[in-house]
Amino acid sequence: MARSSRRGRLLGAVVAVSLLGALLPSSAAAVSVSVSTSLRSWSCTYNWTWKGSVYNLLGTQNRGTFDYCYYLLQVGSPDSSGRIQDGDSSYDTYLMVQDVDWSVSAVNGGTNNPMKVTLTSSVAAVGGGYAAAPKTVSSSACSPVSFGASLGFVGVSVSEILCDGVTLSRDSLTTTSVQWSAGDVMKTPSVELVYMTKVSQGAKPKFTIKNYYPYFEAFKDGGSYCGGGYCIPTWGYTRQMYASGWIVTAP
Repeated sequence: MARSSRRGRLLGAVVAVSLLGALLPSSAAAVSVSVSTSLRSWSCTYNWTWKGSVYNLLGTQNRGTFDYCYYLLQVGSPDSSGRIQDGDSSYDTYLMVQDVDWSVSAVNGGTNNPMKVTLTSSVAAVGGGYAAAPKTVSSSACSPVSFGASLGFVGVSVSEILCDGVTLSRDSLTTTSVQWSAGDVMKTPSVELVYMTKVSQGAKPKFTIKNYYPYFEAFKDGGSYCGGGYCIPTWGYTRQMYASGWIVTAP
């Protein structure tokens, strides 16, 4: 995906966020929420570098960059004192949105370019009040496809761009955590992920969120390929998964 398209999507508006427009960040997720929410925290990092699998005759690698944002939303609207009011005196509901856009700068064979996103909460959801989107999905469309989830009266819709039949898997979902993964970032130009949790009113969960990305090191593996009167060394790689992420405590 071209950088201008990636940045353009990241600059879309949060749907139904109840803060004044002047208070919105310059970058915001395109996730759609069915009720009024307040943006409580956000951050983005741009142009992180990834390196994937190696063409084993030349040592050249798949590689590129990615942009990664999180947005912490709370269901409800601020009152005159700044407190979030959601009409529920017993519980607070939070949505942690993650947005990862992948760019490819070199294609050199191989498909081992995995990614993983994890999120944990320090406070367990109460009364079965947790959900996450998307579930495990596959697509060859290479254009935005929307998927939804609901938690009580809260509905969300996220948009994924998945190419060539790649699968974005929701590997686990519990009262305190969720994990997604995909086998090849070259086929997942853009993913939006959301975890919703309902906690006792006044609880302030701490969310630890991480995006794991490939950063593989190439090396000559001691072998060689000979043909046409010449020989060239063959290459392998050491698989490393690095992580970018944040720790975010609900205000």
